Amino acid sequence: MTTSAAVRTRLIDTLQLDLVGPTTDDIDHAEEILPQAPSLWYLTGFLVPYEASFEQRSDDTGDDELDQLSRKGTGDDESTPEAASARK
Repeated sequence: MTTSAAVRTRLIDTLQLDLVGPTTDDIDHAEEILPQAPSLWYLTGFLVPYEASFEQRSDDTGDDELDQLSRKGTGDDESTPEAASARK
């Protein structure tokens, strides 16, 4: 029988592999060759060789700026609430 702790551990491992990429001790993916640049393949990180130079660690094609809003938006708490339905 699978415990909830085992399911959580497997989920964390799967999300880390999918979002960040394999770690240095991940034997199954040590020789992985990606069809695209790692910064495009992994959503929150990319791989660099162990003890790589600064040039290899940086991504010149990446956009380090946060997405800017094209207009001033209001949060959910600042907007006018929707009118209640006339029918009940």
